[in-house]
Amino acid sequence: MLFFRPSFLALPSPLHYSSCMPSREFTITGKVQGVYYRAMAKKKADQYGVTGWVANNADGSVTVHAEGPDRAINDLEDWCRVGPTDAHVKEVTVKDAPLEYPETFEVVY
Repeated sequence: MLFFRPSFLALPSPLHYSSCMPSREFTITGKVQGVYYRAMAKKKADQYGVTGWVANNADGSVTVHAEGPDRAINDLEDWCRVGPTDAHVKEVTVKDAPLEYPETFEVVY
């Protein structure tokens, strides 16, 4: 016996995601390491419904890869420009990034 998924239950293709789910990377410079930036970025990403990752870079900056609804990514970007209480954000550079389709937001060590 064959079962068919009705078209209204069809899962969107990755191509569909790319047209409605943006993917961006933020590089944050300033005093952003050793101030719980990554942990708080994860908390905010989870709060906003953003998937992706956050990682420290060897040059002292932090990179955030964010995927999700445009408004949610914009909210995370706004937070990245301020960061946690002890951070001193100097600059946030933003670029479009290829989709990685993560299921959650993770801190990369």
